[in-house]
Amino acid sequence: MQLVPPVHAIPHPPQSLGSVAVSTQAAPQVLWPRVVLSHVLLQEGQDGPAAERALRDVLALDPDHTETRDNLALLLRQPGKQAGNRAS
Repeated sequence: MQLVPPVHAIPHPPQSLGSVAVSTQAAPQVLWPRVVLSHVLLQEGQDGPAAERALRDVLALDPDHTETRDNLALLLRQPGKQAGNRAS
């Protein structure tokens, strides 16, 4: 199972992580920029804690967002991640 869709599957992929992060700050209650941010962080694979925070932010806005729940579950199953050893 793949964590996120390939970059070409995301409509108009962002030019940079910074532009997506700014979008989430400018519109904190809007779901889509947070979903895109989680995709970018997961695809980069460089900052697991930031990806986990982004996924949890999506779930805070939409607890039933199935794709995000699946991505978080997969992220937490990766080596070195244990559900009892993280801050919520």
